[in-house]
Amino acid sequence: MPRYTVPPAYIEVGQLDVFRDEDTDYVTKLSRAGVPVEFHLHPGGPHEFDSIAFTSDVARRAIADRIRVLELI
Repeated sequence: MPRYTVPPAYIEVGQLDVFRDEDTDYVTKLSRAGVPVEFHLHPGGPHEFDSIAFTSDVARRAIADRIRVLELI
């Protein structure tokens, strides 16, 4: 499989998100291509959990992770 020069990826998805399987497949493909990936599967989270229940513990952790990653750029 060819190696590509692409930036590292940060991918997160809720466990109950309708796009969960697509996201995990994408993470696998990126990893196999040699792309560094930080992946978070948020337990119990539906699609848009961070907007719907933005004060929940899982949403707060997700937002904190995003901030941490953005501060590294």
